Amino acid sequence: MAGSRTNRPSELLSTARFREFLDEVKARYDLVVVDTSPLRAVADTLQILPLVDALLFCVRDGRSTRDQVAGAKVALGHLPEVPAGLVVTGLTKDQRDNYGYYSYTQVYGSS
Repeated sequence: MAGSRTNRPSELLSTARFREFLDEVKARYDLVVVDTSPLRAVADTLQILPLVDALLFCVRDGRSTRDQVAGAKVALGHLPEVPAGLVVTGLTKDQRDNYGYYSYTQVYGSS
């Protein structure tokens, strides 16, 4: 066992030890990926985001709603800006042709 159980595991993410851990692994490795729960599902992700260098936001075609994505944008607007990317998952081969390859169609945070 790695340690004792806690009733509030999300509180561990706001500790100095967790920040030290992230600093240590970022210094040791070229790339550190922190896979979190959905942005608005629990508070964990919002606690981790200020500690990372970039954000890769994933949405699932046909499952993620416009309201969910808009709510995520609002939540992210309350945090320091970091470089961000978007991944759309769940596309079938036929649907991929409906999406073009564009770059910087909208700068994050602008309307």
